[in-house]
Amino acid sequence: MRGKDTRPTELVALIHVSRTGTVSNQMRQFASRARRVMIVDDHEEIRTFLTRLVRDWGHEVAIAADGLTALSLAEAFQPECAIVDRAMPGINGIEPARRLRSLFPPAQLYLIAFSCYADEDIRDACLAAGFDAYLVKPDEIDKLEPLLGTRPRGF
Repeated sequence: MRGKDTRPTELVALIHVSRTGTVSNQMRQFASRARRVMIVDDHEEIRTFLTRLVRDWGHEVAIAADGLTALSLAEAFQPECAIVDRAMPGINGIEPARRLRSLFPPAQLYLIAFSCYADEDIRDACLAAGFDAYLVKPDEIDKLEPLLGTRPRGF
């Protein structure tokens, strides 16, 4: 599935299907406490849906529509986890990740790249930029909830 591009409307439909199964309920045991989660995505429908989903899992959420806004928001919100779209207009998700990583070491912030692309080169570039995990939307949405329960290294 190299270079696959999945549109946001497909993501919403597939997340809904995955949320109705028993897997999500089993994954809840991994989250030991509520986290401050920042969601950064240029698609309003994805931001809205992820906000509802993450709040349903019991976490506090702050949202940003672009990388520059995310950097400003992060200083005030102090996220423990950030879900960042890799492909955004302006500065893409890699640059905010580098800057966030310089502000928040791995012991303070768990960074998740969330991308429509299943390309291994893109995944590798994201991990090299400081992301802790890379998820392909919508295919790997079932992996998101347990990752939010992951404590940043050093906690």
